[in-house]
This record gives sequence, C-alpha cells and structure tokens, in this order.
Amino acid sequence: MIYSYSTDGGATWSGAKKITPAGSAQWQPWSGVTQDGSTLWVAYYDRSYNNCEFTGCNDITLANVNNPWSNVPTIGHRRITTSSMPNLIPANNPLEAGFLGDYMWLAVDARGRPKIVWADMRGRIAARGWGLTPPPHGFYLRATIKRWAMYREWYTKRSPGS
Repeated sequence: MIYSYSTDGGATWSGAKKITPAGSAQWQPWSGVTQDGSTLWVAYYDRSYNNCEFTGCNDITLANVNNPWSNVPTIGHRRITTSSMPNLIPANNPLEAGFLGDYMWLAVDARGRPKIVWADMRGRIAARGWGLTPPPHGFYLRATIKRWAMYREWYTKRSPGS
C-alpha cells in the first residue's frame, strides 16, 4: 500500500510513499489522520503472518506513519488480531466461501487514537439447526498510542436458533 500527501490543499501532491512491506497480500485499507497531521493510521487485511499467504487465512494489521508529510516518515506495523482468521471455503461455509464481509473502518478520536472495526471470522461455530457458519462477528478496537495498550470490545450477532 502507498499514500501521497498534499501541503497546499490538494493543488499538488507528493510522490507515492510505501506503507507496507512487499511479499504478501495486503488489502482493503482504511485510514485516518490525527487532527494535527502528525500521524497517519492505516488498518488493513494482511496475509503476512504464519502461512496465510498459502492457506488463505487473514489478519488485521495497523500501520502508524509518523510525520507522514516529511521526506523521511517513520512507519511502524502492529498485528491487531491475536490469531489468524480462517479462510472461508466451500467445505466450512458453502454460502460465503471466499467472502470476508467487506467490513473495515478506522477513525481517529480527538486524542489521536485509532479506532478500528472489521469483520472477524475467528471462533465460528455451526449455527444450531442450520449446519452453516453464522455471520462474521464485528470487532472493535481502540489502541492508545503511547503504550499500545489495547482494549477490545466486540459484539456477536445472535445466529438463528441460538
């Protein structure tokens, strides 16, 4: 993934700057910038962990780009998911095979902290009486910048028959 920036209201733009390392699939980014412009946050689906590039599992990574408007920004990456989400295939979910849910969102609060929402496929069990995997869970994360202490809250939509 790459980004560009403008310091003149969009009249001109910088050249593309790389955010993610090469070597694996990384997609569906969502980003936000702190009010003072000092940090660009980018959350995205990522297959760079474990053997995901070959098995199709997915993780969420958060990149922080400090001083994104400078010639030498500093970029850090933090794995947000604690374990990889499984790949949905016809054997475990014939209706949603290959579908991630198209949910990725990031906002930056007034204190400069990123807040991320994504569709999470972990911990899935067969819906009672349906024999199918229930819809993905929504995950919400708020990360504090200084210590990267994470507070996770999630909700699970009840599947039919539960």
